[in-house]
Amino acid sequence: MNESWAEVTRIAWPVAARVLHWAPAQFWGATPAELLGALADPGAQGAPLDRNEMTALMEADDGR
Repeated sequence: MNESWAEVTRIAWPVAARVLHWAPAQFWGATPAELLGALADPGAQGAPLDRNEMTALMEADDGR
C-alpha cells in the first residue's frame, strides 16, 4: 500500500460514518482490525468466535 495514513483515513472516515453510523470518536477509537471487521461481509468470515476468543477480546477491551 503506497497511500499515507492521512489518505487512507480520508477515504475510510466517510465510509465508517455512512455505512456503520460511527461517530468520530468511534472511528478514531477503533483499531484498523476492528474497522475491517466491521466492514467485512458477514458471510465471508470464518467460524464464529468461541467462548475463549470472546473472553480474550472482552478482557483486551477492558484495558483501553
